[in-house]
Amino acid sequence: MQLVTLAVIGIFGLTRCDESGKFGMEGSPAWHDRTSAAEKSAYFGKACRSYGFEYGTPDMAQCIG
Repeated sequence: MQLVTLAVIGIFGLTRCDESGKFGMEGSPAWHDRTSAAEKSAYFGKACRSYGFEYGTPDMAQCIG
């Protein structure tokens, strides 16, 4: 029983709510399931931009994709 309880707590820890209160932190599997392609592109676009990639380039598309 303790093992099941620890497993459930671990699962919730990995998929906890994001800053807006939605289920699944940004980048988690739950987040990917509930997020549109446009939202994912915006999220990963910021990260890729911080690495120096420019919008509209093949390198940016590869980074986001």
